[in-house]
Amino acid sequence: MQQIIRFLPLLFILFCFNACTSIQEKKENTSTQQASPETKPQLPNFQVKDMEGKLISISQLPQNRPTIVFFFHPDCEHCQAEATELQKYTDRFANTNFLMITWDEIPKIQGFMQKYKLKAPITAYKIDNNTLFQTYGVLRLPAVYIYNSQNDLIQQFNGEAKIDAILNYIK
Repeated sequence: MQQIIRFLPLLFILFCFNACTSIQEKKENTSTQQASPETKPQLPNFQVKDMEGKLISISQLPQNRPTIVFFFHPDCEHCQAEATELQKYTDRFANTNFLMITWDEIPKIQGFMQKYKLKAPITAYKIDNNTLFQTYGVLRLPAVYIYNSQNDLIQQFNGEAKIDAILNYIK
């Protein structure tokens, strides 16, 4: 009986730890991956600069087609790995608005696009930090947001995503 009483505090601590871990896992699982069909967040209308430095609005993109918003940083190894894969499938995005967006300087963005041979329909844009944070919050790079032709968010990936998974959503 005394042995059982000695282990009660340890069991209580383990129970509390397990409960906290379960709560954290539930929070993480609800904040990533599949967009909820009930909420259907819309593609936000924000402004970016094209590679000539011209300010454009997302609402100026061709309408009634899927949109992929791909946040990256040229120095990110995972972003570089995804860019290597992306260039193999450029033609599969012909009827998609595919935006590669970063806050880095335009010459560095251009260098990244050239190094990985990324070309139209994949286009690169610069976003300022305030717009990025106000629109999408803190991101884990690469971050991919996929919107359908009605501009509803249908999938998001936080961190590296397989190209096949991305292609699955733009059929």
